[in-house]
Amino acid sequence: EGMGLTPDGKTLYAVNEQALVQDGDKSTVDHGTPVRIVDFDLSGETPADVAEYVYVTTKIFAAPTSGTYADNGVSGMLYIKPYMPEYDLLVMERSYSSGVGNDIKLFGVNLTGATDVKDVFALPSPFTGTPVQKTLLVRVSALKELSDIAVNPDNMEAIAIGPQLANGHYTLIVASDNNFNKHERNLFLAFEIVP
Repeated sequence: EGMGLTPDGKTLYAVNEQALVQDGDKSTVDHGTPVRIVDFDLSGETPADVAEYVYVTTKIFAAPTSGTYADNGVSGMLYIKPYMPEYDLLVMERSYSSGVGNDIKLFGVNLTGATDVKDVFALPSPFTGTPVQKTLLVRVSALKELSDIAVNPDNMEAIAIGPQLANGHYTLIVASDNNFNKHERNLFLAFEIVP
């Protein structure tokens, strides 16, 4: 669901949205879901899977108030170290609950110290290793009391480094996928990355 490439083009990180069938349950309002961040080495003739790390999402932010559909998972990822040296990756979680709306969280992620599960076919439940470290940086929610900014988010699924500002800081662009649905919208959010 998300990928992040290092500037030298030698390492690619990829992540799934929700747990693989053998790795655990999908997210609910009671618990998150374990997904795998895969570290690919692209420096040789053939890409090689060199490590896999567990990232545990947060739970679904609210129970549905109309209908029954709700989910939460990873919807985007970016290699962020050149812009925020304290983190390896920036991970976006997108939660949706019918009748409530969307809830978007951006996490700074550190891979150091996380258990490599590359050779583990099925993760134990609950996961007994060390997942990646994650730090919540910003939240944009349909529930105003949970939101860091006064924006009603949509189905945010894209994340990228944007233009450099006059002060030398870079921008972070987050965008939605409207699913060709008249009830959804294209939305672009621009953030300033302050070192």
